[in-house]
Amino acid sequence: MLAPLLLQLAQISFPIVPAPAHLVPGTGVFAVSARTVVAVSDPANAELHALRDLLAGNLTRAFGVEVRVADTAVRAMQPGTIVL
Repeated sequence: MLAPLLLQLAQISFPIVPAPAHLVPGTGVFAVSARTVVAVSDPANAELHALRDLLAGNLTRAFGVEVRVADTAVRAMQPGTIVL
């Protein structure tokens, strides 16, 4: 019963759409730049590839920098990487 309330509070503090299933607030920032890469966790998943391309395109238009995509799975989080 407390979990839905905490998620609602997180959505207020972090207006992310769609709301993530799990959110752990931390310190620092995530800056979108020409070094930003959007990758997939499962290279065989066509839906993830479509979402990756959509997100990269939207970020490129919104921030005015070319956001790259990775064609292989990313196992370890690297700075500037968004993994779907």
